[in-house]
Amino acid sequence: MKKILILLFSILFLSSPYVKAETVFYCQSEFATGFNFSVENGSWGPAEFELLRWTIKFNDSYSKLYGLDDPLHPYFCSPAYTHTPNLLACLSGYKNGQSFMFNKVNNRFLFNSSDIRGYVDNSPDTDSIYVGTCSKF
Repeated sequence: MKKILILLFSILFLSSPYVKAETVFYCQSEFATGFNFSVENGSWGPAEFELLRWTIKFNDSYSKLYGLDDPLHPYFCSPAYTHTPNLLACLSGYKNGQSFMFNKVNNRFLFNSSDIRGYVDNSPDTDSIYVGTCSKF
């Protein structure tokens, strides 16, 4: 019995560095703006939006972002430029135009919640942009 316990402990101890870690952030928007369609006058115009909060999670390589859409459609992330590896551009898995820009050094973000069915399609969906900062859990 002792040999089995030692074997199990050894396996768990040796494999622990290979366990994938996730990085969780609590994000708070500080500004929100965008465009909406006014049914009353039939035109588009600037609009203010309520400040929002999100709990987001990056996988260990910062290539996937969860928490903005459903878990089956993460945002796919990559460095914006080769010379700026800490600046991430994340695109929605729905391929609907939504994006999340993130700075891994100062934890600032820009969340573009625009949708292809908004202004571009002249549909009543609103297009909004949120900016703010995130804190690690």
